[in-house]
Amino acid sequence: MESRAPPHRLLEKKNPKLFMKTILTHLGSDIPPFAEFCLRQYRIFNPQAEMAFIAGESYLKDRSALLEELRIEPVASESLEKEPAIKKFREINYYKNWGTPETVYPSQRNFWNYTLERLFFVESLMRKKGWQDVFHFENDVMIYADLADVQKRISRPPQMHITPVGYQWVACGLLYVPEAGQLGRFCEFVLKELPQGDEKIKKKRNIEIVSDMTLLKAYADETKTVCYFPVLPEGPHSAGLSELGSIFDGASWGQFAAGTNNGHGPGWATDQSYVGRELLLGKYKLAWETADG
Repeated sequence: MESRAPPHRLLEKKNPKLFMKTILTHLGSDIPPFAEFCLRQYRIFNPQAEMAFIAGESYLKDRSALLEELRIEPVASESLEKEPAIKKFREINYYKNWGTPETVYPSQRNFWNYTLERLFFVESLMRKKGWQDVFHFENDVMIYADLADVQKRISRPPQMHITPVGYQWVACGLLYVPEAGQLGRFCEFVLKELPQGDEKIKKKRNIEIVSDMTLLKAYADETKTVCYFPVLPEGPHSAGLSELGSIFDGASWGQFAAGTNNGHGPGWATDQSYVGRELLLGKYKLAWETADG
């Protein structure tokens, strides 16, 4: 039988060339403990990728050993706070103490503020470092693929890609940004929308809540400049499957597999999401395979 190196050997710098770039963020509070699983899982499949994590300076220090082990560049959020777009967002933003406290993992105060603001930080860091072809995803996402391969399969000229969820929402289950200007145009869209106020935006956009998810969906629908990753193996939400060779998860597949932090157990789905609707109809089942340990 062929002997195989243990998983941690994948982290060795066998090739100095860095093929891919990823930026993750956590603003406003300590980096949650589950983020470690996300980061370690990502490194198994993306051992050569260049990665930065934006968070408060003190929280980065608390996680310095983990970040150093996984070769993740710490970027203090304080170093980007003077960027014009971030300053403008903070001037006009009206979110106050929005969150969901009564959950297994309670969301922090100003939760919706930070989830939207983080995209301004990602855009600012991309511009500051001159980075292109950047992936971003939530800190509770598990990556099971080499994202450099995903990047190569995206059609040219590349457009911003994101994982769709439902008619009102998209989610950063996976976000791909070819160049900072594409994300910057979304930030400009947000800065024009927010001064209208919460109720006017909800009525105009026919949405239940103003958030990063609903504003990204509104921007994608309005500008037609954002592409969607396929989230189903057939039908209208499978577009791009043949090129990309995989479906992606904005939220629904993972929620069906393991439940949610709102107390739902495995097997949960909602008909408000594209994938959830199909799962409730019994069209798909999840099957797990193990390869190479």
